[in-house]
Amino acid sequence: EETRKKLSLASSRQTPYRFTEEQKKMLSEKRIAYLESSNSHVDWYSVAGVKVQGSWERDVALHLVQLGIEFERVSLLYDGHRRYTPDFYIPVLDLYLEIKGFLRGRDVEKYRKVLKDCSVNLRFVWKFKELKRFLSQSEFEPESFPDFQQIEKLWVDEKKPF
Repeated sequence: EETRKKLSLASSRQTPYRFTEEQKKMLSEKRIAYLESSNSHVDWYSVAGVKVQGSWERDVALHLVQLGIEFERVSLLYDGHRRYTPDFYIPVLDLYLEIKGFLRGRDVEKYRKVLKDCSVNLRFVWKFKELKRFLSQSEFEPESFPDFQQIEKLWVDEKKPF
């Protein structure tokens, strides 16, 4: 309850309160624990012993299993204290795969920071059309999926007025 009040005050900018690095780390860990709990607003599934979030990730995980591709969830540390857990890490390809239905500005900023700090190979299955294309592939072709620079350009173009 105390943490919730501090977060509320900090986000409303009614106070100059700043969290310490230790507090930021603890909040990040508590957020992850909440998202993975049964109280979360998101459905979790277990596929091949890996917890995945939501039906799109479940479908991708099942397809990866069908294709014989092993995957896991790996957290990346960026921006000093923040954790980002891409939807899939495929060790044999050293590839991270993110499933996204839409992007918000804060997502774009997060990916910029993650790629700056971690320099990983991150590909996207973006929007339902890409998901359907992925699920119809008989082979996994990661280079056919956009990287962040391509996603960012598509996102910027999508925001342009007509």
